[in-house]
Amino acid sequence: MHKANEYDGRMDTNRESMKRCTCCSRALDDSFIYCPFCGRRIGLPDAPERKWYYSTRAVVLGIVFLGPFALPAVWFNPRYGILTKTIITILVLALTVLVGYALVMLYLRAVEQIGELMTSY
Repeated sequence: MHKANEYDGRMDTNRESMKRCTCCSRALDDSFIYCPFCGRRIGLPDAPERKWYYSTRAVVLGIVFLGPFALPAVWFNPRYGILTKTIITILVLALTVLVGYALVMLYLRAVEQIGELMTSY
């Protein structure tokens, strides 16, 4: 006894041997790799959704705007290896020290120039 499959017009004799698409829930032949209806790969679960703060863009923006305060985002990121985390940490800390030194020198120069202006009057 054959009954028509309502989705793709094929005849199926053993409904239990057919698999279903995880996206559109249509019955599919076991030989299909991709669903002909929605295009999703059959049999593989969808990749888990990545958190937005693990994206490279979020990490770079965090480092640019927050400096060393963004380092936990680097160290908790599962995509980076220990070598990458170490290199990023060293670079961020070196850049932080360099920017801090430049700001202190700029401040001292400004105080010196203000002092010269005050003594000239």
